[in-house]
Amino acid sequence: MLNYMKSEGYRILHSRGMYLFIGITAAAVFFLNWLLSCQGQIPYATAHFSLGMLVGSPMLYCYMALLAAGIMFGEDRKNGMMKNAVVYGITGPVIFMGKCMVGIFAAACSLIVIMTAYVGSARLFLPMEEMELRAVLLEIPAMSLIAGAAMMLGILVLDAVEKTAAGIVVWFFLVIGIPRGLLYLSHVLQSELLKEAALLFPENFLAEEVRVTLGGYAILWDTPQGMMKCLVSGAAGILVFTAAGILAFRKKEL
Repeated sequence: MLNYMKSEGYRILHSRGMYLFIGITAAAVFFLNWLLSCQGQIPYATAHFSLGMLVGSPMLYCYMALLAAGIMFGEDRKNGMMKNAVVYGITGPVIFMGKCMVGIFAAACSLIVIMTAYVGSARLFLPMEEMELRAVLLEIPAMSLIAGAAMMLGILVLDAVEKTAAGIVVWFFLVIGIPRGLLYLSHVLQSELLKEAALLFPENFLAEEVRVTLGGYAILWDTPQGMMKCLVSGAAGILVFTAAGILAFRKKEL
């Protein structure tokens, strides 16, 4: 596995996709904060508003994880990377786990650069209080495992579906469509059991338990119980998608 991970890391390191992703995203958040600072004395020209856009939309970490997975591995099926690796004696499960480990590491490195630009420029250009900095810094570990699970699902789906665009649609259906559908159905049927099941999905419990207004933040991960809920949810997703990926790639190998 180590040799395969090295080869994937080398390929990603010497391709332009992730550099463009990091550069464009970091430049965009830097420009956003600078632009807000030029607006004068309006309620939105604050770090509270700027950072609140991310704090109030934690699923953005999952969307960015999917985008990163698409940039790194979206063309693997078209290029026959799986077949080439199998020819050299690398098993399907090793390929899947290698992709996941390399992809998550590369995404984590990207996140460090982007968040440095985001938080750093907010602190440089906009008035910031300790509450806002604490909220966004705690959000990173809270969403880390959930975003990791989202990337693993992205790698699995993008490999299973022939076209990248179709794979993205399937991913959104699994991550957003099914949880929202279950929650809606629980309201229609007035079923508390179904509602509890629906609220196990990050899409639903994050929407229910994270609130950002101009007056302040009400965030799930600001308490030990809330942080643990996020970490357990992400860990469960990683276990499920690891098992599913190993089975799917083992069948591909055959």
